[in-house]
Amino acid sequence: MITVGKILKDARLKKNLSLEDIAKSTLIKIKFLKAVESGNWKIFPSKVYAQGIVKSYAKTLNEDTEKIMAYFRAEYDSFEKLEFREKKINENPFVKIKTRLSLSLLILSSIFIIFLGFQFYLFLKPPKLIINSPKQNNITVKKDYIQIEGQAEKDSQIKINDNDLQPDPEGKFSLKYPLLEDKNIIKIKVIGANGRTIEKTFTVIKQN
Repeated sequence: MITVGKILKDARLKKNLSLEDIAKSTLIKIKFLKAVESGNWKIFPSKVYAQGIVKSYAKTLNEDTEKIMAYFRAEYDSFEKLEFREKKINENPFVKIKTRLSLSLLILSSIFIIFLGFQFYLFLKPPKLIINSPKQNNITVKKDYIQIEGQAEKDSQIKINDNDLQPDPEGKFSLKYPLLEDKNIIKIKVIGANGRTIEKTFTVIKQN
């Protein structure tokens, strides 16, 4: 499609002139020269303003100003009609309502997807298990027992070897576990409300 901008740009390039050269000759800002060449008429405050710049640009390049201005008027008229249609569409209350509804549905859909993703994460997430005592594995004690303390989620089930424990409302649990002679393997297993499990094993050696 032949446009004012294409005609002027081709003419400028044939003369090996840059936009800076045209800007110096016409005292027109480069951003307006670029707008003319790209057909971006929105940047101009008025038709008269754009017309003056196009005419000055054409004269600098020794182009047929009547021909250029004829192309300009046709192109600018098409631009104004398009702008008018867009304005009418934007002013249409039904279009605004439809746009708002679409945006609301998009936001609600995004929230729902995030919620489902979070629920799926919770379903797959293993339960919490913090052991406060014993502090480390492979320990040696002289007592007949070892104090096991920790914290899990309040709705979880806790098993320490064959002992079932119920955490308190804060998820804390405690057990005075009797030790056998020599080596003791203590398995602490937590089963979360989602059915997922986590397990920690400690080795405790009772020293006589």
